[in-house]
Amino acid sequence: MATGIKLEISDANFREVLNSFKNEVSKRTALIDAEIAAHGELMATSAKQLAPVDTARLRGSISLKKEGFLQYQLVAQTDYAAYQEFGTGKYAASYVPSLDEEWQKIAKQFQKSKDPSLQGVPPTGFMNRSVKAYTPSLIKAINKVLKSK
Repeated sequence: MATGIKLEISDANFREVLNSFKNEVSKRTALIDAEIAAHGELMATSAKQLAPVDTARLRGSISLKKEGFLQYQLVAQTDYAAYQEFGTGKYAASYVPSLDEEWQKIAKQFQKSKDPSLQGVPPTGFMNRSVKAYTPSLIKAINKVLKSK
């Protein structure tokens, strides 16, 4: 004669467990979104402090924009921001290869400028340095949210 344990889960119990799971996912997602927003603001503040200043227009154009679900974009909205970030000409040629692949793809679009005032601009890396400075603590904060009980 076989012995065993019979386990039955009713529809009501299953729905209760499923709803509890959905609530937990929503709660943690909201906490992760808040961490991304907070760290993004730290990145924006840092980028503003590191950005070169002539008229302060560049610094004033730096902000964090919410793009969608768990998506934020750190932006500098001047026509010359990328040239200040990555440099131009020989400066860009030596700086850009030191960047992560994703940043290199962006930088390559701006290595040459037709504007004579933007020729020979040294890179400042104000955005890249700000993102790199706060990414480790953002990852740590997200891991903490995921591991919490």
